[in-house]
Amino acid sequence: MLNSSFSKSALLIIIILIAAFLVRIFGIGFGLPYPHDWDEPQKVDVALRMMKTGDFNPHFFNWPTLYIYLQLMVYVTHYFYSMGNGSITSLDEYKTADDTGWPWTMSHPSLYLFGRLLTCILGTITVYLIYVIGRTLYNEKLGLVAALFLAFSPGHVEHSRFIALDVPGAFFIALTVLYASFIFKDGAKISYILAGLFAGFSISTKYNNFLVIIPLILAHALNTKKEKVFSKNFFLMLFYLVFGFYLGCPYALWDLPNFLKGAGWEVAHYKVLGHFGSAEGENNWVFYLSSFYDHLTSGFLFIFCLLGLFFGFFRNYKNHLFLISFPVLYFIYMAIQKTRFLRSMVPVLPFVYILASVGMFIILDKLIFRFIKLQKYKGIVAAGLALILVSMTAIKSISYAKELHDSKDSRRIAAEWIKKNIEEGAKIAIARELRFYINDLRAKNFKLVECSLYFNKEWCIKNDVNYFITSDKGCFFWWSNDQETKDLLKKINNDFKTMPIFKSFGEGNLFLDVRSINPRVIIVQVEKTISPLKSK
Repeated sequence: MLNSSFSKSALLIIIILIAAFLVRIFGIGFGLPYPHDWDEPQKVDVALRMMKTGDFNPHFFNWPTLYIYLQLMVYVTHYFYSMGNGSITSLDEYKTADDTGWPWTMSHPSLYLFGRLLTCILGTITVYLIYVIGRTLYNEKLGLVAALFLAFSPGHVEHSRFIALDVPGAFFIALTVLYASFIFKDGAKISYILAGLFAGFSISTKYNNFLVIIPLILAHALNTKKEKVFSKNFFLMLFYLVFGFYLGCPYALWDLPNFLKGAGWEVAHYKVLGHFGSAEGENNWVFYLSSFYDHLTSGFLFIFCLLGLFFGFFRNYKNHLFLISFPVLYFIYMAIQKTRFLRSMVPVLPFVYILASVGMFIILDKLIFRFIKLQKYKGIVAAGLALILVSMTAIKSISYAKELHDSKDSRRIAAEWIKKNIEEGAKIAIARELRFYINDLRAKNFKLVECSLYFNKEWCIKNDVNYFITSDKGCFFWWSNDQETKDLLKKINNDFKTMPIFKSFGEGNLFLDVRSINPRVIIVQVEKTISPLKSK
């Protein structure tokens, strides 16, 4: 029978994990059936192409491939699930950019739900891993508090809803650090093997994670049970590191030129070339520090993190040096790059919360030392303070999740209005540039046809079109100053000036060259062959 202390801890971590999963899965369908994230469709596209062709070479190495292979397994599951419920009848129904020529193709939105669910699960498991790391390096209570903080971390929760590399990378980094902590605690051979393997997986998830090698070396150096500095276990660890990377990114070897081109471009992208817009800066120290304070965590938790970072050495300097080795060096490395993204700090977040927990308990110890009567209430005070601190991030995370859950793309809102208000059997022409998800309008026997962006009344009358759906805010994301582009935009502006708009939705731009988020959608009633509607 389990002792009461273990049972209480087990119950608490189970509750924390359930809460972590729920807050991550809430809002997971954001944007669908339209791609609101820039990079998601590209990862999905590579995995789908593998599934359809049997060619496991991604032919694209700007990202390593481990998570793409994991997504591939998810999509195979989705295929059998969809075949079983009759929603598809052939593998060929999955469309990629190769089929459509559009990089943001999304033929089956439910595929994205499956893919995002995997990220959500890995993000939730990371919460558990941080609990174990905190327990291993410090104590049970600190591990629980760190897990609680990460469970509601705004930055970690937000990025757990994407088919992206940051949360999976943080998951493998946490696994690496966990087994590396076992190295300098017990020095077991299996710890060396698994730490090296997971480090390889970390790097084959995202190249920037290469600094996870540092905790491995440090753990070996701190292992008092090792026979010599360059022991057999040390080289075994390095072998499994390389092997882990090879398993996750095998075509780095078998398609070396393309691997070097893709990985090399990413190195230049971050360090030399930079990125457009706000994702570029010369001095990113302040950018990342302020993002921790304002967005990724919360003000008070970040202050506790700084306290834990500096004063943690006075508790157990070896444990502390090991813990901070990756996050500190990773932060410095990313801060000196030219390209910057908030998501780049996701791998650091789990360790930020362990440090915040260290800082919190340091403050508590100082407080209780001064007020002796609080000694017997130490557990209650710690729990109360942790709940107060986490409530700030929990409110932010839950509010944003509700916002995502309630939000709808303007095209989906337009589709709902059309199904509710337009007569059965109406013929509707839809501008192909809207990238409308046609399945949203398969109702009421509508006759649907695709056409160009520009309203042509004569064409509509000739083809018995009752309603024309388009946008009067067409433009280009990648602006070109050539005369052809200028003439096209001039034509768009002139053609829509006198258009009789019957109903409109959204106010965003409709980009003609990249994906759009909530573009302005307008409905034009062409002729009143069916009893006219009153605009609502």
